[in-house]
Amino acid sequence: MAKTASYPKFSPASTYKHPIMGKVEVYDFTDAKRGAPISDGNGAQTDFFLNNAEIDNPKQFGIKLFSTSIEAFAAFQRQRMAAKARVAPPVGCMVQWKVGRWSRWGYKTCIADTSSSMHATILAVPEARKRYNAWAKWADRTQFTIAENMEFFRKDTDWLLPFKRDAAGRVIERDFQYVRRPKADLLQDPRLEGFDFDIDGLARDFRPKWCIDNFDAASRSSTLRKALEDISLNGTQYDSLWDLHDDGNFTFQRDPRLELGSKWRKSDNAHMGNDLHNGNIGVWRGRAVCIDFGFHCVISDFTCGLV
Repeated sequence: MAKTASYPKFSPASTYKHPIMGKVEVYDFTDAKRGAPISDGNGAQTDFFLNNAEIDNPKQFGIKLFSTSIEAFAAFQRQRMAAKARVAPPVGCMVQWKVGRWSRWGYKTCIADTSSSMHATILAVPEARKRYNAWAKWADRTQFTIAENMEFFRKDTDWLLPFKRDAAGRVIERDFQYVRRPKADLLQDPRLEGFDFDIDGLARDFRPKWCIDNFDAASRSSTLRKALEDISLNGTQYDSLWDLHDDGNFTFQRDPRLELGSKWRKSDNAHMGNDLHNGNIGVWRGRAVCIDFGFHCVISDFTCGLV
């Protein structure tokens, strides 16, 4: 049996109390022979280090790094509030990641399961759960928390399926193809929807009624999104960074409040819930949770209510 990696992979060189950010652990790689470690993953604002932490373990933490202390502290505060509302993994403390005179900032976060965004979407979106239940009834598989059943669900919601199965539930051949089938046949099939017929009356595009390919965690029916929108950011770190990270779609003026210690005002009407696509959700101890708390997740009057 392979030996389990020891936790943590990285240990702080020192700890201090920052007047604004509170407890900060310093990870110093200035003298490391191979330089700074390579991250295990990254996003638009972050680099992420698993740190040998286990999924669903509230006592073990990965490390999420941002470019600036402003971004890191704002995301830390948001995730901490979301964790209290049970819609995010728990957090530890702030982190300073040093290589020579250069520093990045971040925080410690517990690890959610991100192996199946479809599973997380089913948990977060009631309409997606209805679709899953319809599939489970058809397939006689009612326990979607079992990994094998999720795999069958992914197969059966493919555009070219479902399958024909043997007595053991194994796929033996395709039951029918979704390629140019006659309109009359398709309309009479209770399992199908979303038809697109060509001039000859043959179908070019359709799907199972239980398909959730078009559902997203950002859906307004999402219980996860609703819970995040209920969390006010008033009094937390202000980090409207559209002016610094402009992708060409937005043209906001630089905000003079943009410094460490500046806070969202009540008049900003700032809350979370934006940018909640499948890549930004996971499952923490059986619950759908948000795993991305960068500035894109914020909806406020200042950012024109972007959704």
